[in-house]
Order: sequence, then C-alpha cells, then structure tokens
Amino acid sequence: MISAVVSLFLIVAAVVIFTNYIKPEYATLEQNKATVSAQQEEIKNKNNIDQLISGQGKEYERGKNYLKAFEVILPLTPAVDAALAQLTGLAVKNNVSLLSMSISETAPVVSESARKNPNTLEAMIDKSRIISFTISATGGYSEFKNLLKDLEHNMRIFDVKDVSVQPVGPGGTPLAPKGQAQAPIYNYSLTVQTYYQPI
Repeated sequence: MISAVVSLFLIVAAVVIFTNYIKPEYATLEQNKATVSAQQEEIKNKNNIDQLISGQGKEYERGKNYLKAFEVILPLTPAVDAALAQLTGLAVKNNVSLLSMSISETAPVVSESARKNPNTLEAMIDKSRIISFTISATGGYSEFKNLLKDLEHNMRIFDVKDVSVQPVGPGGTPLAPKGQAQAPIYNYSLTVQTYYQPI
C-alpha cells in the first residue's frame, strides 16, 4: 500500500514537474531554435545578396573596360588628334619620315537595304563615319613594310586603301656610313582610313 502511494506520489510529481517546468522550457527551446534558424536563413540570404551585388559590380567594371576598349577601336567622336598621334608614333617607331598629311571626312555609303530598314544592324553599322588620311612619307622598303604591319595590328582600326611607291633619285638618297651598302630609299604615298560611330 505504501509503495502504491509512493508510486502515485511520484507520478503526480512527475506530471507537475513536466507541466510546470519541462514543457515551458521545451517551448522556449523550440522558439529559440526557430529564431536561430531564421537568423541563419537571413545571414545566408544576405551573403547571397552580397555575392550577387559583388558579381554585378565586377560585371559592371568589366563592361566599363570593354566599353573603353571598344571606344578606342571605334570611337564615338572623330578623335582625329588621337589618330594623328598613333600614325605619327608608328611612323617614328619604324623610321619612316612623314613629309605631309591631309585629312578628310567621307560620307558613309548607305546600302539600299539599310535605307529601307533603318532599325537593322546593317543600318546601324552603315552609320559609321570615315576619316581619310592621305600621307606622303619616305624611308626604306622594309621599314615601310613594318609600318603597314603595325597599322594592320593597331588597336584603332586603320584600313590602308591605296599605296604608291616611287624610288628616290640619286640626289635624294642619303649617304650610307663607310663600309655599309647603300639601302634604297623610296617615297611613299598612301591613303589610310579610320572610322568612328556617332550615337
């Protein structure tokens, strides 16, 4: 009888302890667990957003770099001074002496299909403007060949459209140093075109 009463007392005590202490603590624990889970999810989302923003920033910077490179290849303005500097620099680099240079802008040739459909890619490309440089120069043949090669590989587009070569007469050839063969000197006339794309 005593053991039955003690057992009943222990059961009642267990129910009271569970109801008053363990159950509220368990509810608090579950709530804390939910809070931690929500915070972890928030941190994860924030990290994802940070990575996305960082990636977009890099893409933007990359896009700006591409735009800068494209503006060198096909500028938005004539940029004649930059083209002159490049042509002069390439001539000096290859020991070709520039005698004279004239500059003109040529109206673009618009095809019939581009005229009929102004919103096509062909029509937009046709809007590019052409600047022509007519150059007189003098120098050795191999130096002139190197100049043409550098023009072909230049960052800004240069198209050599016309070239004529004339040997320099006896009075126009500089003397070579003693013991060296005289390299033939030529006069060159060439037409070089470059482009720009106004918006």
